[in-house]
Amino acid sequence: MELGLLERVYVQLQVSAGAGTRRLAQAGAAGEAAPGEWLLASSLTLPDLVALDRQAYPWVTGRWVLLGDPGAGKTTLLRHLAATLARQGGRPFLPLFESLPRLLREGTFLLDRVVERLTRAGHPAQGLAGALNQAGRDGRLLLLLDGLDEVPRETREKAEQLLRDLATDWPATPIVVTSRPIGYRSPASDFREVEVLPLERASRRELLARLFGRAGGTPDFVRADSAMEALDAAELQEVAGNPLYLTLMALLFEQEIAPDRNRTRLYDQVFELLLDGKHRPGAEPMDRKPVVRAVLRQLACGMTEDNRDAEPVEAIEDRLYRKELDGPRRELERVGRWRDRPRQFLDDLTERTGILGPHDGVAADWRFWHRTFREALAAEHLREEYQGKGGKAKIHARARALTVEEDLSRWAEPFALLAGWVDDPDDLIRALVQENRPLALRALATAQRLRDDTLREVLTLSEKWEERAEVYQRLPEIGRAHV
Repeated sequence: MELGLLERVYVQLQVSAGAGTRRLAQAGAAGEAAPGEWLLASSLTLPDLVALDRQAYPWVTGRWVLLGDPGAGKTTLLRHLAATLARQGGRPFLPLFESLPRLLREGTFLLDRVVERLTRAGHPAQGLAGALNQAGRDGRLLLLLDGLDEVPRETREKAEQLLRDLATDWPATPIVVTSRPIGYRSPASDFREVEVLPLERASRRELLARLFGRAGGTPDFVRADSAMEALDAAELQEVAGNPLYLTLMALLFEQEIAPDRNRTRLYDQVFELLLDGKHRPGAEPMDRKPVVRAVLRQLACGMTEDNRDAEPVEAIEDRLYRKELDGPRRELERVGRWRDRPRQFLDDLTERTGILGPHDGVAADWRFWHRTFREALAAEHLREEYQGKGGKAKIHARARALTVEEDLSRWAEPFALLAGWVDDPDDLIRALVQENRPLALRALATAQRLRDDTLREVLTLSEKWEERAEVYQRLPEIGRAHV
């Protein structure tokens, strides 16, 4: 997101201590003047969290894992804090924001990557790595590392070792890492988990007002209040607490489209809006929209299968020439400007829709605007498989093949969103339990439209408490969301 726009629409998110962190804080407070009780009793901002005094609170290590569901605002929290500190005179920390998957993929040391990026941007960087290293030793850096859960399985151990090495090399420097809770494992014993909280009603109103007034820079509370009336419906309240979904619904409200209460259908509405070019003034609609949508589904599924959150644009072009895209590609080539010019098609796609593109800079790898866009489109691909000849057997076989931890983590959300497409989501989840119980339980944690009796039945099928822990924590939410 462009920094100016981020500043205009940003609403401060709150975090709270996870269960493990609360236990440590309570143990640390025993026999003392209750240090840390204020943390347990209230929510915090991320700057508050980073500023906690390690000497005052012995359980505070300065190593934090920020946990949040898809769209909870984890990346935005880090980006906004980095941008705020970068502009602040006399700042307490020098922020370094980086994507963990990208850092591991490029195999570059963190500080060398900073120097390389500044050099490419035309800024002098001689001696910078040494100065930053010293700042790290002095505790003046703040490391903001995004996407632990997106690191491919072949480099997960390397990512965790990197975090431990950074903590060892720069013991006084705070580290904040983001991850989804499903499939999360702690990178080291000194990392403390905190959770991103849903937006409260006042914050939802403010975010909507900022989004509606983003062009002029003045919040539009009149339109926000009108939207809030629609969002007060019980079936939308849960979804509206998620910053991403609230942002997507704001785009729909601007076009006088009533947001669907089903997350899967909500993505469908948003993709249609983006492909029609209705998200911003002057945007042109995409030609051959059904074909473009089919191409996006295939790209999303392929990148999910290969566990790639981002790729060079040349790799995306290569994907267009895979056998499974021969038919759609020939249809795209009926558009004159795209004939034998796949790069022109991709450039038009990112310029007109923003669904896929170099969202981290012109020279950056290409990725979907948000990871959930990739997952929602992958779920559409699963729906095509499910509805085709022998579709149920294919979906069941696909589920059985997902046995590695990281595979389960990245496919859980597409299968959860698939439940929003099928006629009988309860039948789908029950079948998944028989084929792959860990995958089904993870999909269950965010799936909608499920009956309460299905939830209770599925959860009693497993004797492994760790398989059910995340789902049990969300059971009241799921019970409300299944409508």
